[in-house]
Amino acid sequence: MESKRIVVWRSRRGMLELDVLLRPFASDRYEQLPIDQRRSFEQLLELDDVDILELVRRPEGAGQYTGVVQEILNFRAQSGQSPKKSED
Repeated sequence: MESKRIVVWRSRRGMLELDVLLRPFASDRYEQLPIDQRRSFEQLLELDDVDILELVRRPEGAGQYTGVVQEILNFRAQSGQSPKKSED
């Protein structure tokens, strides 16, 4: 498993929407996650931004990432971050 510092760095994304969602989550919650969800989050960070965004926007299809995606969405709700509106 990676150190928190590395995970926070890897949470920096090319899409602002993901950057403002994932970096605070990594900073505040990564170390509190169970080991299996830490690994899942690290694997999630290996995905392309568009794929991560799709998982966050449609968590019912998150598959192996369901647990950690739900943690991210719960964090967003608790921290008062509002979800971005989709332009579709």
